[in-house]
Amino acid sequence: MDLSQALKIPLGKGHLKLLEPQPLPSPLPPRHDPDKYCAYHQQHGHDMTRCIRLRHKIQDLIDEETIAPPKRPHATTNPSPPYLNLIHTLPSTYNPSIYITPTYLPKHEVFIPEKKGLMYDGCT
Repeated sequence: MDLSQALKIPLGKGHLKLLEPQPLPSPLPPRHDPDKYCAYHQQHGHDMTRCIRLRHKIQDLIDEETIAPPKRPHATTNPSPPYLNLIHTLPSTYNPSIYITPTYLPKHEVFIPEKKGLMYDGCT
């Protein structure tokens, strides 16, 4: 959810008020862009998606449990690209039954050497 949508929720419920326009600082900060407009500040200078003050205000409302946090995108509304799911769609060549020994065959013997210490005999 972008900040323009996030601003509508607390504004509609009366939890947040738009700021009164303030005179621009002199000199203007280097990041000031007269082509971008922030609805929260009601003036030009930056885009609402980059409004730090609005981000903090919305986070404060969430922390105070005044508004609910935004929901994460659900898998059905935001599916992964098809190439990420190839492991689920490709035919499987792995057959785990090859590791199962039938009951009518003799069981394999397992050799377990005797422990004589950390070194083998004959090692120097």
